[in-house]
Amino acid sequence: MAMILIAVAVLLALWGLFQMRTPQEEVVAQETTTTTTTTAVAPPAETPPPPPGVKVLNNSTIQGLAASAGERVSGMGWEVTETGNYSDEILAQNTVFFAPGNEEAAQRLAEQTGSVTVPREGDPLVLVLVQDLP
Repeated sequence: MAMILIAVAVLLALWGLFQMRTPQEEVVAQETTTTTTTTAVAPPAETPPPPPGVKVLNNSTIQGLAASAGERVSGMGWEVTETGNYSDEILAQNTVFFAPGNEEAAQRLAEQTGSVTVPREGDPLVLVLVQDLP
């Protein structure tokens, strides 16, 4: 019988130790915090719209100027939509006519072609040449 009492005493002691440790572990578990890092992904940058198409027109006596300049303008990354002659008036220098809303594109084209810019209603961009491109 003494053996049974010793076994019960040992079991109670082990159970008591187990009970004393369990709340401590729960406290440690509660004190542990989890840090979550959230990285915001920015939406992709909007790509600028492609530049409007360009009409390249000849206002000089140089045969084929619009066609040859049109190839060069196309090589600069512009979409040439038409080439031909411009006979509305005689201009003094290469000119980029542009419709409202196309100021920036007109300025870029003028810088690339050594032209001046002039606003006017109509086609988005019209490059009128009186001499070959620089």
